[in-house]
Amino acid sequence: MARVFNGGFWGWFLPLPGVLFVPVTALTYVIVNELANGVTGWAWAWVALAFLVDLAAHSPAAFRRQRRAAR
Repeated sequence: MARVFNGGFWGWFLPLPGVLFVPVTALTYVIVNELANGVTGWAWAWVALAFLVDLAAHSPAAFRRQRRAAR
C-alpha cells in the first residue's frame, strides 16, 4: 500500500475518501497495482469494473433491498 500511495500528506489523505466511499475500487486499485506493477492499459478495466460495483452498491435499488431485508 505504501508503494501505491507515496508518503507525505497525500500518502494518507488520498486513500481515505477512496476507502470510505468506494472501497471496492480502492482495494482493486491496490491489488492491480501490486500484481501488474502499475495500473496501465487493460488493468484500468478492472478498476473501472470495481467502480461500477461500488456505484451499484450506492444505487436506490440496493437501499430498497437492504430496507426490505431489515423488516
